[in-house]
Amino acid sequence: MKKTLATLALILASANAQASNYIGMEVQSNKLGYSNKSIEGININAGDYYKDSATNLTLVFGHKIEKDLALEFNYSRIQTDKSNNSTGLYHTTTLEELTASTKANYNLVDFDLVKSYNIANNFNLFALAGLKAGQAKFEENFNFLPSNSVTKYGYGINAGFGASYAITKEFEVRAKVRYSLLTGFDSSKIYGHDGLDNMLTFAAGVNYKF
Repeated sequence: MKKTLATLALILASANAQASNYIGMEVQSNKLGYSNKSIEGININAGDYYKDSATNLTLVFGHKIEKDLALEFNYSRIQTDKSNNSTGLYHTTTLEELTASTKANYNLVDFDLVKSYNIANNFNLFALAGLKAGQAKFEENFNFLPSNSVTKYGYGINAGFGASYAITKEFEVRAKVRYSLLTGFDSSKIYGHDGLDNMLTFAAGVNYKF
């Protein structure tokens, strides 16, 4: 009986030693890739009117499926603002140049599988792959054209890699790079921009394991 209890206690201690969940926060720097579209011979680049970089905080939650494999959820809110953009287009009567002030707000979620590879006692490399989805709201204000606002829903695929270092049994720091191919985030009805179609993210943060 004593031997059985001792074995059970050892199993429970081992299970507790391997944290199965983690939560954390990351600082992300994003490079936003907008596509081009030609309208009546004019090449329109949404990146000329929408800010193509942004920094944000991201909430991270992960669940360990196996010792070296985790399912991870990220939530990000990205906001950009760009004012008085030159369009190269002019009023036919006054010859005044059309200027645009734009805002883009993204609410994005990522679901990634994260595979870790132990390099040293506290140091790991990892690879990730998964899906991104979310909502984007684009606002455009012009000096002599009607303003435009549109909400779009899009999705895409992720791939990336990174490294982590365990400071203690509960806390780890990590950094990662993730590239996303996207569709559905069309930015404008007026200019016909194809909108956001890729995103390159550099992130660093801290996770708490429990």
